Amino acid sequence: MTRGELSAPASEMQGENIMYRVSVQSNAYTRYGYTLDYTLKSLHNLGYDGVEVDCAHMKSTRLWDLPVSQRRTLRKSVEDLGIELEALSCHNHILGPGASFTSSDPKAKQINMDFNKHVMDMAAEFGSQVVTTHVPSSSIRAVELLPGMPAEWYTRGEEHPSRRDSTPYTDEERKLIVQGLGECADYAKDRGVVLAIEVYDPWDFWRAVFRSVASSALKLNLHVSQVWRVMLRERGVIAEPSLPETVKEIGSLLAHTHLMDYRARAETPPSGFPGSPRQDRYMPATVEVIPGAGECDWISFLKTLKEIGYTGYLTIETHRMDIAPEIELAWALRNMKELLARSGLKRE
Repeated sequence: MTRGELSAPASEMQGENIMYRVSVQSNAYTRYGYTLDYTLKSLHNLGYDGVEVDCAHMKSTRLWDLPVSQRRTLRKSVEDLGIELEALSCHNHILGPGASFTSSDPKAKQINMDFNKHVMDMAAEFGSQVVTTHVPSSSIRAVELLPGMPAEWYTRGEEHPSRRDSTPYTDEERKLIVQGLGECADYAKDRGVVLAIEVYDPWDFWRAVFRSVASSALKLNLHVSQVWRVMLRERGVIAEPSLPETVKEIGSLLAHTHLMDYRARAETPPSGFPGSPRQDRYMPATVEVIPGAGECDWISFLKTLKEIGYTGYLTIETHRMDIAPEIELAWALRNMKELLARSGLKRE
């Protein structure tokens, strides 16, 4: 089975020696203003197998404006480095206001649709078979386009507010999501690309959406921290083995992963303590740490990935600003190699 194929049921994978490749979401570098060229060379020197190019790097390099010949040259340069451009990220937080699948403004929604489709075109050109994207959670509502706002993909850094509340999706929003994801999934399938949406909660809602869309090109990108957020809200603590249970629940819908790690900070009050600007009583204080250095049960998680037949990348995503990415990611790769060995798995 090649990396681009969808995960087969575990019964089809029994006895097969799955070898995992490790990549990095390039936002580990964009936070420091590092160029895509520097990022690729750094990851090559560190020994990573692949990279998921973040939408911020696409924005800074304006990949969509490059002639096809220049994009081909870039693809060859990446291949010569030995780094696979394994995924592209088209998260819509850098788009204009209201540019989402749930927007009731036709122009705003079209901006989101065009952006997703254009990234799929680039993914096909670069040989990347996974495109990750965000769909707003039920706590985020898109706003209308601001008066005079040009209908272009990027807003060149302007920040626009989103209306937030805790109400579930409306029936109209669900219809918009199913319609938009269905159209994008058809577009992805025609180009040999998988669209992996980064959602998990509420799972019953999204399971119904997947059934309604019914496309082999629509899959899930499992972000580890999202599982923690769900558990913290429902149980008040992060209790393993949450990740293995989630992986089994998602099963063959899993097409991509974003890996993070954490440590609980018992000495620090929860973020919802009286007087806190963020009244979130479900979110005890945690600190992000280098993958493999925290409390995540990686051994059980990795073994369960193999059990369901997952053959995609293990993609590390970090958001820290207190340690240089070269140091953090060198440590993360060392940890991941050790964890794979302890899990009885191999890194290709």
